[in-house]
Amino acid sequence: MTKNMEIVFNQIRQIIETKYTNKLPTVDQIYSEAESLREILKLMYPVSEAEFESIKKRLPENILHSIGYADTLRMRDSSHQYGWYKLSENDGFFWNRYKDYLSSKKKWSQPVVERLHKTTEDIMDNLGNPQSDEPFQRRGLLLGDVQSGKTATYTAICNKATDTGYRVIIVLAGMMENLRIQTQERLDAEFVGLDSKYTLDNKADSSMRNVPVGVGKVPPFIPNKRITRFTSVSTDFNANVIKSNGLNLNDLKGTALFVVKKNKSVLNNLFKWLTKDEDVLNLPMLLIDDEADNASVNTNSEEMDPTAINAAINKILRAFKQTTYMGITATPFANIFIDPQMAE
Repeated sequence: MTKNMEIVFNQIRQIIETKYTNKLPTVDQIYSEAESLREILKLMYPVSEAEFESIKKRLPENILHSIGYADTLRMRDSSHQYGWYKLSENDGFFWNRYKDYLSSKKKWSQPVVERLHKTTEDIMDNLGNPQSDEPFQRRGLLLGDVQSGKTATYTAICNKATDTGYRVIIVLAGMMENLRIQTQERLDAEFVGLDSKYTLDNKADSSMRNVPVGVGKVPPFIPNKRITRFTSVSTDFNANVIKSNGLNLNDLKGTALFVVKKNKSVLNNLFKWLTKDEDVLNLPMLLIDDEADNASVNTNSEEMDPTAINAAINKILRAFKQTTYMGITATPFANIFIDPQMAE
């Protein structure tokens, strides 16, 4: 950012935080306040339209704001046990740790944390029940405005899904490596609790591979509550790296986490590795497709084979007896036109 951009950003942020001391602003209020304050600041600290748009985009990321309640639109499905999550028995370790982290470290207010809990509680009830013995293939789309808390929402779902028995979580984190790294860092801090820079570096000593971050600094510390990462900020999925670290799903303790790019080769290699010993794995799997409108949708006609990334995602989904697919986007215009029969 230029010097003027930094000044404008900091000035707007400070004024909004001072004004909304007793009540959190909405994202729309943040944007409205920013537009008004720009008029006051533009003579002394001029910025271009593009620069101001960049400033606006950063504001909700740095100002604590309220999030709305979620509504659900769903098909009737007599085979799905709605309400299973609220009735499930678990100690809530991962969710409680994340909730405490949001309150104590990120300074989220109690009403905002409770709203996140209520929203994700309802979403969880639409996921497949990993505690059942029945096979399932659940599909859903999470729609949220830009900067509306989608990442915090699916991070909360990762924590709650692990508490309830999901054993494999795969996050498709965009098509670029920098986006994948950002997502890995976020989940390291807010789900796993350990820095992953040296996680898959088998030459690094244990102290370098187990540096607590984020939720990892929130007590209590229970050694057998673990997330095994098969990717890191340094490494996308790579079967050779996995093998050199002696990692496999057969000996899995806890939940496995994969944060991968939406790349044809990476996804196909992941599928081959998953199915190297058996065609269908008996491990409940949650696949989170961030920016689900980008590359995931089959844009080919019915007469043609599906697009490469769409086909690879579907192969991974079919590699598990119990699977929930949760797409996430702020722009669902491509997704809503998918034929439900074709999505099966």
